[in-house]
Amino acid sequence: MFASSAEDLMHFFVEGVQSLTVLFHSLVPNWGLAIIFATLVVRIVLLPFQINVLKQQRLARGGPPRPPKLSWQTLTATVLQAFVFYGMYRAYLNFAPLSNASFGWLPTLAAADPFLILPIFIALVSWLQIRRSVSEANPVKTPSWIFPWIFPWIFPAISFAVMFQISSGLLLYYAT
Repeated sequence: MFASSAEDLMHFFVEGVQSLTVLFHSLVPNWGLAIIFATLVVRIVLLPFQINVLKQQRLARGGPPRPPKLSWQTLTATVLQAFVFYGMYRAYLNFAPLSNASFGWLPTLAAADPFLILPIFIALVSWLQIRRSVSEANPVKTPSWIFPWIFPWIFPAISFAVMFQISSGLLLYYAT
């Protein structure tokens, strides 16, 4: 029962994203810009969840060191973001209009970035975000050998390894 309702919800979300993208394409006849505008709408809808997570993180930074506590809002926001990312992946995976659509240096939004510009950009941004968060981390909580030297390279390397194979349409969403 749950799997069926989850699949129905995902189908509803995928159809909604595709319809929103088509709507923006009717206003701006460029599929790349339509994806970017649809992404901005989705991000605005998710903004209250993200703000809540940021508040929780800010509260967790101040005060004495204690074991991390996963709040319901953080878990909900994380699951929702994963759902949205997978939904956007499904929405743009076999979206027929993207196969003939170009955007900037991208010959088609249905295939991977041939010049690897978007995957490198995404990996670089994630590296910068991790470096920033490591510099703000409480040194009492974090082992000194893991974060400054190993951790900032792991996630960007994994994200690049995954992202260089993904369609450019999805990478436009992720980079926006």
